[in-house]
Amino acid sequence: MNVRWLEAFACVARNGQINSAAEELCMSQSTLSRQLASLEKHVGTPLMTREARGVRLTPAGQIVQERAAQLLQQFDELAEVITAERLRSTHVRIGIPPGIPVSWLRTKLALLSDFAVILNEGTTNDQLALLDGGQLDFAITRERSSSHPSTLAFSQPLGVAMHPGARLRAWVTDEGELPINALDGARLMAHAQSAIRTSEGALRSLAEAAGASVEWVFRRFGLHGNIIAEAADVDGAMTISSSQLLHSSDWTWFPLTAPQLVTDNLSIRTWINWRTDIAADLQPCVAALCSDRAEQQTCDPSQPEADPV
Repeated sequence: MNVRWLEAFACVARNGQINSAAEELCMSQSTLSRQLASLEKHVGTPLMTREARGVRLTPAGQIVQERAAQLLQQFDELAEVITAERLRSTHVRIGIPPGIPVSWLRTKLALLSDFAVILNEGTTNDQLALLDGGQLDFAITRERSSSHPSTLAFSQPLGVAMHPGARLRAWVTDEGELPINALDGARLMAHAQSAIRTSEGALRSLAEAAGASVEWVFRRFGLHGNIIAEAADVDGAMTISSSQLLHSSDWTWFPLTAPQLVTDNLSIRTWINWRTDIAADLQPCVAALCSDRAEQQTCDPSQPEADPV
């Protein structure tokens, strides 16, 4: 099997369209179609069906999509693993979410100087799946694992990022905060459940508890979040201040306040999760990543907890 076939398939599955995938891969649609046909011939079954607005994965295609992501990640890491072995250093694979505070991450990585660190950025759902499948040793996520040990790393206040002309700016207080009841009647973008499993339900409940009727637009977003928000014609995007959405200098983030609600419901918690069967030579990584115990809480996965967004 040619790795380029898998890359082509993964790109089409991610984009949902052959023409968009061809542009991303800088190849013609005919070349991309031939690679997809070669992969389908190799596995012996159709992987996707062509429709008017794009492609739809078959059940077999859904299986290949999941396995392709894992195989491509392992292929990308191969050179780093070989280098680590040659230098006689232990490699550790860590997943990180978009928008993680850079200073916090660099501080943690400085404690792992004796290891060859392989970082992979991904959504909470993607990371937890990779952790379960053994493709990650640690997953830093917005939701704790239900099957592996985890530690609360830090909490960040939840807020709304707005463009300069957003009508919600009229409700921002002198302290630079946005009361949650000001969201009544607003159209807001937030992370889709495909990125964070608890996101949609938690946000809906939070707004309803404050008596705010919100029109939600759920999307997967990161570096280009501001463009996605503009295209969706929303009043703002509910997120944290370190989100990639704020890479646009003309958007401003305002923290939410809700005196009538529990403060914890207005925060995003970030968890450090690690494999239950983590190798003995990676135990020092657990201690390093889970330092600053005064700000953390170790969690037993056998005791489930309802996390905020």
